[in-house]
Amino acid sequence: MNNPILLSIVIPVYNVELYIERCLLSCLNQDLSISQYEIILIDDGSPDSSIDKISKWLDRKNITLLTQPNSGLSVARNNGLLHAKGKYVWFVDSDDWILENCLQEIAGYMVAGIDIITFCAADFINDKFYRRFEYITGVNKKIEGRDLLKRGTCQHCVPFSIYRKRFLEQNHLFFLPNIFHEDTEFSPRAYYLANHVFCINKVFYYVYHNPNSITRTFNPKKSFDLLIVSHSLSIFMLDVTPEYKSCFNNLISLSINAAINGIVTAKSEISRFIVDLTARGLYRNMLNAGKLRYKIEGLLLYLCPALLICLYKHYSSLRRIIK
Repeated sequence: MNNPILLSIVIPVYNVELYIERCLLSCLNQDLSISQYEIILIDDGSPDSSIDKISKWLDRKNITLLTQPNSGLSVARNNGLLHAKGKYVWFVDSDDWILENCLQEIAGYMVAGIDIITFCAADFINDKFYRRFEYITGVNKKIEGRDLLKRGTCQHCVPFSIYRKRFLEQNHLFFLPNIFHEDTEFSPRAYYLANHVFCINKVFYYVYHNPNSITRTFNPKKSFDLLIVSHSLSIFMLDVTPEYKSCFNNLISLSINAAINGIVTAKSEISRFIVDLTARGLYRNMLNAGKLRYKIEGLLLYLCPALLICLYKHYSSLRRIIK
């Protein structure tokens, strides 16, 4: 018997009492029969009133509430994926929302062989919407995920794509637990392994920029986690075909750049960061990247990592002065 549920919307919930109702209502106000999609809410040990805010909708037939001790976004997503009954899975962040009455159109793209359906998004900042990007190539047709990766047009923000569940399971595509930047680690692997991606040049997802969000505040752990992300991708790329290794080296180099940019403001953590960065041997990836800037930084990282950090620190200070 065919699975009647086409889509599972997975929503981790943690400290979002001001936003979760908007998110859930956007998922409920849809033009797809409730027998064809489900909403899985994962209470990640939220200490606020997030669940109370949406309690009146929890008896809906297509809503499931899972609870877990606070374990982070990755574990919550993985938990939701394990319980998902849909053919496809959409990971939605609880302070964002989706376009109302979009699921019927999206369901039309859920055809055999499509591993990832990806679309456009808009940022909501100071009561205004700003479209993030447009697809120029590969619109409304099948395209290999690794080609999007090579062109630099694949979406590294996980909620901007819908994934075929069987594709994720067959390729052991789960989220790395206990880190920030889990999307940066997950998406390149998923797109590289996807045989067929379908790009839709429409905005289906809205990102709310919450100034109090944990993803928008500085935390030295973010820089250390980017090193974990870079190391994980460097291991994955051992099995990547030569044609795409430069692409992964560029992504790793970009993550290292972001890590250094973040850590220069945390003086007490710089020494430990240099030790961690050096021990992982990531300079090799930078030396083999496609951009000259990354190659130079890789050489500096190999010869004198402290000098590279110092250069970034002065560059960061100069930017603040210019502003």
